[in-house]
Amino acid sequence: MIEVNILAGHKGSGKTTVIEIVNTFGFYATELSVQWKYLEALGFERGEREGEWSIGVISLVYENLLRRTNISPIFMSGFSRPIEIDFLQDKGFNCTIIEVTADTNIRYQRTIQRARGREAEISIEEFNESDLRRLGQVDGYRTNNLNGLLSLASCKIDNNGSIEELVRQVKNMLKSKGYLR
Repeated sequence: MIEVNILAGHKGSGKTTVIEIVNTFGFYATELSVQWKYLEALGFERGEREGEWSIGVISLVYENLLRRTNISPIFMSGFSRPIEIDFLQDKGFNCTIIEVTADTNIRYQRTIQRARGREAEISIEEFNESDLRRLGQVDGYRTNNLNGLLSLASCKIDNNGSIEELVRQVKNMLKSKGYLR
């Protein structure tokens, strides 16, 4: 059975950095947004209704990546709903949620520094609004449920310290799961 480890957390918590660290240890790690970009280039379109594209994207990733692989474990980020995990589990994948967390001010500063899209100019109010969207507390985003997803986490990585500390935590997590000796 293929193990899929879902890295979940708020914007700026360090999910992408954890993906990169996991990759450095030799494990396959990817973000749903990266997979979606490639699927869009192949002509796939996301649904129009709230929440519809989420399962659609995961379904496409399942059909075009997960179903065809024998790589295990896989690490992925970009999930915001327990229903997305249910979908993968219904397809026979063993899913584990790993929470990546950091304080709000640290996350805000990281978001500005990485400057994806228009993030360099995002205000703290807009940043907090994006947290509320991920939590499903804003109209148009009610199907999001990051808190529900995080409540399923069996492991937590605290990313409030140095990169060296984060690497140690990721290595310890990989060891605790039996992936490293």
